[in-house]
Amino acid sequence: MLLSLLLAGSLILPSSAMASPAAKADEASKAKPPTVKDPPSKEELAAGRDTGVLIIKKDQKAKDKLVRVKTKDGWWIVFTYRPGRKGRPVAVLAHGYGSGRAEWAGLALELQAKGWGTVALDLRGHGDSNTGPAGRVDFNFIDSQGTWSDAVADLEAVLEHLRLQKVPLSRTCLVGASIGANLVSLAAARHPGLACSVLLSPGRDYRGVKLDENPFPKVRTLAAASPEDPYAYQTLVGFEARRSKIKLLEASRGHGVEMLRDADFNAELLRWLTRPAKP
Repeated sequence: MLLSLLLAGSLILPSSAMASPAAKADEASKAKPPTVKDPPSKEELAAGRDTGVLIIKKDQKAKDKLVRVKTKDGWWIVFTYRPGRKGRPVAVLAHGYGSGRAEWAGLALELQAKGWGTVALDLRGHGDSNTGPAGRVDFNFIDSQGTWSDAVADLEAVLEHLRLQKVPLSRTCLVGASIGANLVSLAAARHPGLACSVLLSPGRDYRGVKLDENPFPKVRTLAAASPEDPYAYQTLVGFEARRSKIKLLEASRGHGVEMLRDADFNAELLRWLTRPAKP
């Protein structure tokens, strides 16, 4: 039986020391991460042609970096990167369909407080990641092309950037919500050396991105859903029926990052992330 247990950019935002996780998430979600107003200029494209990496902005006070990397299939992906303390893990946060990196502010804040690094990216066609081979487009263009499964390349580009920053897979955890969860599952299947992966509201097939349903993944994995989200919930039931080694958690409500408003669920997720153990 599934356990029944009684966030967004990586900006450091002021909050009360006594605030609940849900309150922190609400406060953080009101802030806007730094943005990229224009697609890469000719000069930027020339500078990044060899490395595919552009450091766009730095916030020295908050230690945030706004980074733009190029995927192998020609998309420029923008993310906010805050390095963690030496030797600590880095969480790569992939948002849901139609959303953006700002949805992760609450969780990023809590992980940073524990010394973790965070990468909150805008998936292709979302937010600042709006420039691809066809020029400047949004996620409706990807819908029309039916190429959402190609977006796993966005995560691959981030992982390559972290590798260049000397952050190994063994200290990298992929965290995804909704369609981001499905993309994380595909990336984790390709990289068994990852520290962990988290799937918030995964589905068997989101817009053509089919979940990797290996019941015995090599990467330590947690999957979560709420009963009010039948499609994702049934996906977890399927894992359970197959005696999967994936850790299963149940939230009281919500889809994707909305589940983090459940304070007990949020606390359990943080415990699992920050205290490595067998799933």
